[in-house]
Amino acid sequence: MNKGVEKPTMVFVPDHRHDPAKNKFHYKYRHKPKVNDDEIYVPENFNYIEILGGILKPGRYPFSNNRTFDEYIKLAGGKSRTATRDIFIIKSGTGQRLPANRDIIIENGDTIFIADKMEYNKWIILKDILTTLGSVAALIVVIQSAIGT
Repeated sequence: MNKGVEKPTMVFVPDHRHDPAKNKFHYKYRHKPKVNDDEIYVPENFNYIEILGGILKPGRYPFSNNRTFDEYIKLAGGKSRTATRDIFIIKSGTGQRLPANRDIIIENGDTIFIADKMEYNKWIILKDILTTLGSVAALIVVIQSAIGT
């Protein structure tokens, strides 16, 4: 056994360089001898899920093991009038987007996303259609004059 190098240890040290109000700490991984004075920062674990999209009160809500995605949606005020039926759970660990169903387990840090319908202003749609029709008419006139008819 090599007696010149000690086994690395994990030491808990309050991090006074960060805002104490945010209650952040860091862990220092110490080697003897130290190598580049490396530090590992572990952020505080926040117990929340995030609800986004077609919801009345989007934001972060306290995580609870026994809540379903429907209960979280009710907690956030319910769906907005522009919400679609498409609800997805975005897993915090993998970023994987899964369609919401009763079998999906909501975990700490997951995001519930409710798709929104696009709201269209009827006047803008009419204006775009008329602009396109005008361009097509002008193209037809140019082609007819080039052909000579």
